[in-house]
Amino acid sequence: MSHTIESALDDDLVTVIERNDDLGEYVIRLSELETIVTVRLARFMTSNRTRFETSHVVKTPSQGAPYYTNERIGEYPAHALRKAVHSLTLYFRIAMNEGHTPQEDWLVKV
Repeated sequence: MSHTIESALDDDLVTVIERNDDLGEYVIRLSELETIVTVRLARFMTSNRTRFETSHVVKTPSQGAPYYTNERIGEYPAHALRKAVHSLTLYFRIAMNEGHTPQEDWLVKV
């Protein structure tokens, strides 16, 4: 599936606060939490492959430790952004489905 920036950000847990597509910087909130999460993209000079970094990782009651993905590269910018969003929402969504209420301390600053 080919992602666009819009489809990468289209997640019911994500609210986009600010975005700068030229810089590859996306400021979001998860669920109703107040904590601001920043996603930054950086393309490799010789290809469209794109690396991402997030300002926070997720640690919910459903996890033994914070989730640090080891797959921080996408084939192109929107793909990398989708992977970043997924790395933030995966365990967040699992915990909510288990009946947990989102808490600010679920977001751990990197």
